Parts: sequence; C-alpha cells; structure tokens
Amino acid sequence: EGQQKVVDGFQSRWGFPQAIGAIDGSHIPIIKPCHCPSDYYNRKGFYSIIVQGLVDHTGKFLDAYIGWPGKCHDARVFQNSSLYKKGIKGSLLPCLTRKLGSVDVPLVILGDAAYPLLSWLMKPYIETPSSPDDIKLYNYRQSRARMVVENSFGRLKGRWRILLKRLDCHLDNVPSIVSACITLHNMCEKFNDHWSPDWVCQSPTQPVSQPSNTQQLPSSSAAIIRDAIKLYFQHN
Repeated sequence: EGQQKVVDGFQSRWGFPQAIGAIDGSHIPIIKPCHCPSDYYNRKGFYSIIVQGLVDHTGKFLDAYIGWPGKCHDARVFQNSSLYKKGIKGSLLPCLTRKLGSVDVPLVILGDAAYPLLSWLMKPYIETPSSPDDIKLYNYRQSRARMVVENSFGRLKGRWRILLKRLDCHLDNVPSIVSACITLHNMCEKFNDHWSPDWVCQSPTQPVSQPSNTQQLPSSSAAIIRDAIKLYFQHN
C-alpha cells in the first residue's frame, strides 16, 4: 500500500508512470583526511564525502548510503551500494507492473545521466540539439520528476545547516552525523514542520558535476522499458 502511494504520487504530481523513487548524490564538506586525502578531493575543489539518497514523491528519504570519498563517481558509489546489489538480485522492488502499450513496465527509480540504464533504473537519453522531440520530451519529464531528490537535499541542508559547512570532526563520525540529520529531516517532512525557502542559501556544496556514465551498456529490456515510457509521454 505504501509503495503504491509513492507510485501514485509520482504519477499525479509529475505524470511519470511506475516511479518508486528518485536517486542522486550530494557532497558533505569535511576537513582534509589524514589517510588518502586526494581520494576525498572532489571536482569542485574541496574535500567531501558522498551521500547517495533515494527519496519518495514527498521528499522523504527511503534510503541513504553515506561515506564514499568525494572524488568517486556517482555510478561507482551506486554500484557498491546495497540498493544496487538488491536491485540486481531482484529483491529491491516488488513485482508491480503496468502495461504501457505492449510492454509490462516494472517499478523504476529515476536517476540522472551519471547512473546506468537498468530495467529498474531509468536515466535520460543522450540528447543533442538535433535530437527528436520525443527524446527531448522524455528527458524533460524525467528531469522534472527527478528534481524532487535535489529539492530534498536542499531542504535537508537548509534545516540542518551543519551540513552546509565543513564538518570539523573525525571522518569516522561524519556518516553518523549525516544519518541523524536525515532521520530528523524525515520526521520534519512527515509532520509538516515549518519550512522557509530563505533557509536555502548559496552553499559551498553546489552540485558536483558528473560525467555521463557510458561505460555500461544498457540491457535490451531496460531500453525497451524506457522506450515504452517515452511513447506513453506522446499521448499523456
């Protein structure tokens, strides 16, 4: 029942069928580690650890994987997470399909270009100025629905502003601090605690750009599922 509520939420808010969550990574600034500091130095020029977050349609975190060095690509973090391992085994999501055209579309997670295309994880098509309109429409619709995870990280850091600046504590303690903030964030969201847009300020932890993940070829089933959703958007 709870999972169907999430699916219905993505459908009613953004018109995206069969979405069960949106995933992204965010960086938490830390002091320079004593061990392998270069591994933690990210593309934006500061030391950080990565938080991989999966959120529902309301912005509550369903899963958080915390602690990988800031230099790592989001795809590498993802492929080492329990979420990925469960997804590959087929034990992550319930078998709730919806027929779109002639395709039985399963529940899917929405990711950006940094993630691999899987039968249970959708990413945008590669887009150029000359791409056809159906690809541009799909990418727009997915980006619009996936924005909920970026907003969630913004609200998380806006409420718990310790995450906006460098955490001057031992590296081993950082995951516990971040996890506690996420738990409190979910409680605030659940009980509609007061939120002010003014709490989101210019942060030193602006999104760290990630190159597109082109190393892993999509499975044929994943491509078919994404094409079916793309076709659905032509009529809905």
